[in-house]
Amino acid sequence: MSLRARLAIGLALLVAVAATAAMGIAYAATAGRLEAQLDASLRQGAARLATMPIGRGPFAGPGGGSRAAFNAGPGPLGALGLVVVQYLDAGGDVVSREGEVTLPVLAHDRALARSGGSAWLHSVSVRAGTYRVLTQPLPGGGAVQLARDDSENQSLLGSLRWRFGLLDLAVAIVAAGAGWLFSRRLTRPLRRLAGAAEQVASTGRLDVPIDSAADDETGRLALAFATMLEALSRARATQHQLAEDAAHELRTPLTSLRTNVDILRRHDDLALETRTRILGALDTELRELTGLLDELVELSTERRDEEEAEPLRLDELVAAVVERARQRTGRTIDLSTEECLVQGRPRALARAVANLVDNAVKFSSEPAPVEVRVRAGRVEVRDHGPGIAPEDLPRVFDRFYRSAAARAEAGSGLGLAIVAHVAETHGGRVFALSHPEGGSVVGFELATTPATPAPAAASRAARRPTTDDAASEA
Repeated sequence: MSLRARLAIGLALLVAVAATAAMGIAYAATAGRLEAQLDASLRQGAARLATMPIGRGPFAGPGGGSRAAFNAGPGPLGALGLVVVQYLDAGGDVVSREGEVTLPVLAHDRALARSGGSAWLHSVSVRAGTYRVLTQPLPGGGAVQLARDDSENQSLLGSLRWRFGLLDLAVAIVAAGAGWLFSRRLTRPLRRLAGAAEQVASTGRLDVPIDSAADDETGRLALAFATMLEALSRARATQHQLAEDAAHELRTPLTSLRTNVDILRRHDDLALETRTRILGALDTELRELTGLLDELVELSTERRDEEEAEPLRLDELVAAVVERARQRTGRTIDLSTEECLVQGRPRALARAVANLVDNAVKFSSEPAPVEVRVRAGRVEVRDHGPGIAPEDLPRVFDRFYRSAAARAEAGSGLGLAIVAHVAETHGGRVFALSHPEGGSVVGFELATTPATPAPAAASRAARRPTTDDAASEA
């Protein structure tokens, strides 16, 4: 069953229940009012009957006439507006009656005739119809029963029930129709959104237009869906661009490998020096190709380590990475730090810092040092190389981008892209600029946190070898 049908049926049921409750209350009030009026007339008749002269009423005083004399004279029916007046003796038996209907004598009527008590109002059904009866005990014993025909009221209530039933059904039908129209209007954005989702699923297109102008929950859903499609479209474009760039970058080392292998296959008599040089070139190309593939997989899949973010000392993490770079390269790396705490994944941040340091070492010629500075969540790495041309500054963090000065150096062009990716996943930003005194300054900046990390957690994580370190050490 569709959502529109469920909304229409639900609204119809809700309105029908409310209408039934309202009509039930109205019916009960009407029935109570009619019964109260009938009971009031019976009490009024009993009060007037008690004031009749001796021999004309049942409440004869001392020395008055008998009840038998009551039947002899004109009856009280016309004067009191009653239908039946029936007298019971002290044993509860009928001794006289005026009217065409014999009222049934119930157990409570007999008890009142024998022992007295309060007057009792009740309804009885006889062959002639329904009657409302008042049983009034008499002072000298016995009781009198006064009755009025209740058939007219019951007929009125029956007609009222029938009309209320028809009205309730009509209200339910109207509510169902209104609910259908209301739900049709309400679910229209959802139907459009479902149609767009089906179109995306069937065609694979992500440029399906989504109307998100409504300022309600459905509008927010449509806006979220449109935002998701835009993000998917950007991701697809990025993946396509990454694949094209990767194919371009892989073509050069693969061509070199193929050429060198072909030379070795065709020329068995190569000199030892030439063969050694070709094998060295093959080894270098294979190392670069391995590093390129590792970095390409990490960026294309946006792989994240399974470790969770934790409060850590960024200065300690950077110090551990710098010490490892000193031992591996033998280069002079000057470190200046201040204590700062950040929330992050230690291994990912260590990888980003290592890429920054390796990049600076590559472009700084000896004996110029590499300078690393850590302040308030900001990591700066300065080299003393040729610097970055102004036209290259906006693109140094792009995947596979290498400036004209960097093309002669080994590398994949993905190191700084990984730095940017790590910074973005930590809610930070990257920067690159030329230093006024020469060289360049590249780094990232993260938000600091007042949380206290576990002792030595950052330096312990930073000492874990990364994929690049393992490849370099190999």
